[in-house]
Amino acid sequence: MNAARRPQSKCFTRGFLVVTPGITIKDRLRVLQPNDPDSYYASRELVPGDMLDEVNRTKIVTTNYHAFKLWERVELSKGGRALLQGRVGDELDTQESEGQMLQRVMSELMGLKSILVLNDEAHHCYREKPTDAGEAAHRWQTDPARCRVAESHPRVKAYVKNHNLGLEVPYRHGSETRRYLPDFVVLVDDGHGDDDLLHLVVEIKGYRREDAREKKVTMDTYWVPAVNNLRTLGRWAFAELTEIYQIDADFTAKVESQFDEMISRPGDVSPAISA
Repeated sequence: MNAARRPQSKCFTRGFLVVTPGITIKDRLRVLQPNDPDSYYASRELVPGDMLDEVNRTKIVTTNYHAFKLWERVELSKGGRALLQGRVGDELDTQESEGQMLQRVMSELMGLKSILVLNDEAHHCYREKPTDAGEAAHRWQTDPARCRVAESHPRVKAYVKNHNLGLEVPYRHGSETRRYLPDFVVLVDDGHGDDDLLHLVVEIKGYRREDAREKKVTMDTYWVPAVNNLRTLGRWAFAELTEIYQIDADFTAKVESQFDEMISRPGDVSPAISA
């Protein structure tokens, strides 16, 4: 409304992009569209009646985050692709560009100078593996043990440190109720495809405190099965890496070998690694 009333101001925008975790939530949020028959602005009286005209001038695009994946412009079979590419030809580029993707996802907003993006599921913003040697070295220096396994494994797509994500797991230690904050969430390609990656909760242990057993039991017995049974938050598993701070080549090889064995198992298994 402010943007409609003050079109010259740079403080406001009439373009909004709402990103949801899936098509179900996307469909539920259709009520945010001013022209929807069940629009909340009128039915819930979110906006005074004399201001509805300004709301109707707002451009709101609601989409699910999967829509940002680059689509194939040409559908080719594996054999057809090989035939067109030839034995020594360059790899065929059949994916749409980022610009084409944006035009497909949010064409209504492309003419606006600024938009406001509302990410309904911010935990889907993962830290990509570094492509620059300098960045990788910086992460190694600041967080060496945690980054070593994640960044070196070919089936790890992305990872995020559990900092201000809101991922807390309540557990009991004796008669006391505590909250457990895992270290990392790692996205793992365990054979189900890019649209169904395994969310691996990773806990790094330099040493095991007396409450470590309760945390692990809670994750393996309660939290992981409960989240997987919801079937709305993807597939999850839990792993505990212990004694990973030792700088020893043989030990490193052992940990990485066990990590490889773990993520090669079926996605519904939630193992723990100990060394």
